[in-house]
Amino acid sequence: LWNRTEETLVAFEAGDKQPTIGVAWEILIEALLRPRSGEPHRPAAIQFRRKSFWKNWNRKLKDIHIASDVVEELDGLDQVLETLIPESPAVRRILDKPETPVSISIMELAALPQQPGETWQADVRLLPGWLEQAGELCRPWASLVANCEEHLVLTQNMTVEQPPEHWIWKNIVDAIHRPMMGDPHRPEVIEVATAAIQSQLQEPLDTIGVRCIVSSRLEQIDEIFRELGKFLSGGNASPPLVEVPGVRLEQVHGFYDAAYEFYRAAPWRLVPGDTTIKIECKKFQSHTWYAVVMGQSGLVLGLALYEDLAMLHRLFAGETSEEQMAQQATGLSVMYGEAFELPIADLEASERYEWPIAGPEAYPNPIYVNPGRSMRPPLAWELELLEGCLLAVPRFLAGNQEGLQITVPVALGELSMRLSLA
Repeated sequence: LWNRTEETLVAFEAGDKQPTIGVAWEILIEALLRPRSGEPHRPAAIQFRRKSFWKNWNRKLKDIHIASDVVEELDGLDQVLETLIPESPAVRRILDKPETPVSISIMELAALPQQPGETWQADVRLLPGWLEQAGELCRPWASLVANCEEHLVLTQNMTVEQPPEHWIWKNIVDAIHRPMMGDPHRPEVIEVATAAIQSQLQEPLDTIGVRCIVSSRLEQIDEIFRELGKFLSGGNASPPLVEVPGVRLEQVHGFYDAAYEFYRAAPWRLVPGDTTIKIECKKFQSHTWYAVVMGQSGLVLGLALYEDLAMLHRLFAGETSEEQMAQQATGLSVMYGEAFELPIADLEASERYEWPIAGPEAYPNPIYVNPGRSMRPPLAWELELLEGCLLAVPRFLAGNQEGLQITVPVALGELSMRLSLA
């Protein structure tokens, strides 16, 4: 795969048999997600010589807004295949097996020219998004080494397994003696994210005359991962709850605790799906909400809060459709799903702080839905309201349901509310 505009090699795969159309498609998508140089992106158009490629892929490419065409000659690519590929360090690296042992000694590395003042950044981290692997969604690990001054990715690798500690050193060696762009050479400095990585790299880098320092921010690599996260999500990812202005970490923890208790109580087993609960909470300006417990069908589990009771009545009476309601109503809800449905920052926070999760399909995802289905994470006061409702609703349904005045402990204090059937 050749970028004709920039005259750069995007992808190269070699094998002992002709690839199937399915395999070729996978290679193409891999190139969009992880090009051999530059950042992930879609081209405006792709040209093919084989009609079978165009017939099988034309509609798929249209769906992701890429034009396609069949041409007789691929002028730039033909020249690359004949001349550049046999001599390219990047291609030799691609042809190597991922776990090929480093084939250059420390002394040979130390003998390579050094660029004074040049700084690189290196890190290993989980990708900020999900990829399909053998029919399962997973978060692969990625290793990146980047040249800060020239904004170049020198080497990149991925693995679905948690990589061994020496993986980052192997990738730094690759960046030095067979970089994806430029000639082999040593930088003066390599920046890493943690003291643990620095400790691991200190001795070999000292031996080849390269300083290793810890930096609180790896701007170049952080930006690459941010853009990759946007690409993997299609640019439509909801902002993480932990990054909403005014929302405190202990408040998110309290919400997770309440969502855990709600899921364990399974209130959808106690009432039919058209039951509406009136919730009054004088603490907030919007002090009256109407709650519906979701989960009777077993498809979507959770709790939804609405302000328009009349619209709910019309929905349950069959006088309006769910689509019409979505176009007009506002709602605050929490729905349970799998880990990949959460914003990555929220998932990582839940793992780091060990917030409780009731099961592999019980990750709570709070959202506020505006008319027309536009969504955002809840504001601080909306999250507090959700936390209180998740605690109060199961207690109300487990009682006589004639009305309940209750004060529940929430992360920021206490919340008093009255519940009754609407």
